[in-house]
Amino acid sequence: MKKIRYLCIDDQPDEVGLELKKLQRTNPQLVFGEPSPPNSDFPTQIREIQTRRQDGTLDGLLIDLRLGQTAQTNEQPANYDAPLIASKLRTLMAQGKLTDFPIVLWSITSKLATSYNKDVSSHDLFDLVLNKGELEKDDPPAADQLASFAAAYDDVSARKRNSTFWTDLLCVPDGVELDPRIGEDLTLGVKDSPTHLLVRYVFEQIVQKPGPLIDEETLCARLGIEAPSLTSTTLAKTLDGLGRYAGPFSDTWRRWWWRSIEHWWKSVDDAIPPILSLTAAERVKKLEEVYGCKRLRPAKAIASGYSSRFTTICQCLRKPLDPIDGFMLSDSGFRPWHDRQYVCAQVALKPRLHRFDPGRLDAIEAGRAKALRDASK
Repeated sequence: MKKIRYLCIDDQPDEVGLELKKLQRTNPQLVFGEPSPPNSDFPTQIREIQTRRQDGTLDGLLIDLRLGQTAQTNEQPANYDAPLIASKLRTLMAQGKLTDFPIVLWSITSKLATSYNKDVSSHDLFDLVLNKGELEKDDPPAADQLASFAAAYDDVSARKRNSTFWTDLLCVPDGVELDPRIGEDLTLGVKDSPTHLLVRYVFEQIVQKPGPLIDEETLCARLGIEAPSLTSTTLAKTLDGLGRYAGPFSDTWRRWWWRSIEHWWKSVDDAIPPILSLTAAERVKKLEEVYGCKRLRPAKAIASGYSSRFTTICQCLRKPLDPIDGFMLSDSGFRPWHDRQYVCAQVALKPRLHRFDPGRLDAIEAGRAKALRDASK
């Protein structure tokens, strides 16, 4: 098993050592060593990181947001913070002077809220942002996320930048045609884009948003089944064999090619109705009768009166949803290959109750939701 070596730079190294040990126990691939306090001299700090990368002792960087609040005995506090280091390193990567690697920010909630969250210009510098005080709440586990990003960098950097780059990188299965517009919006194109930009693109535009790939909750919604009833069934093995995504981040973020699932649905009986045209109960019945899948339970609608012809999930409640009972979210960052996302009417009409920001709604949908709330008063 390959070891993944992260360098941790933190101005309170003695206090973060325990958290690093927890991360290592969660994923034995990770190796941190002793956390390093920041060097008071910025150029020296950058050279130290470059040296570690060049001699093969650094696969990723885990760095605290604020580096100049404390200092070691007889040392001066650093006069720079994480965004400045990340910016310099990304520039060196783009110039080809430094081999790309993941840069992960970690901090506490108060610092993220008062500083990082407001500094939008620095957000693209980091692959991940972890909350030091809530690592145990991360899903997937923070340790697995760190390992997955390092593996993704290796995968992307090893690929030939040719006409089949996206098909090869994403391990597109037979019978699935990848949207040709994927990658066209990269400013520098595939050939000239630094590895870190391609890694982020795969994560944010392919893995994190529904489109050609869907997560397990959406998969179960479209199959019409309760997610727990899929576990350890022959259907689960079948789905893994025919539609499981195997590209970057697949070791930590489980995804499926929906087009492969649709092909399988029609493969046994050409006369079977399209799966998304059926109610959840009808889908489960067909899975039992035609495909021999047993012990499945139909998924239930979020509320009485909601349709069970599920095609998506409520992004707030994470439960099956027919868009007819939902409100569409804003298309900010939307790409042609993405599926539109929704929240159910319950969430849109009572956002405070569900801790939902109504600003996330599409502009037209926000107006509709407001009119319905006003009418109900």
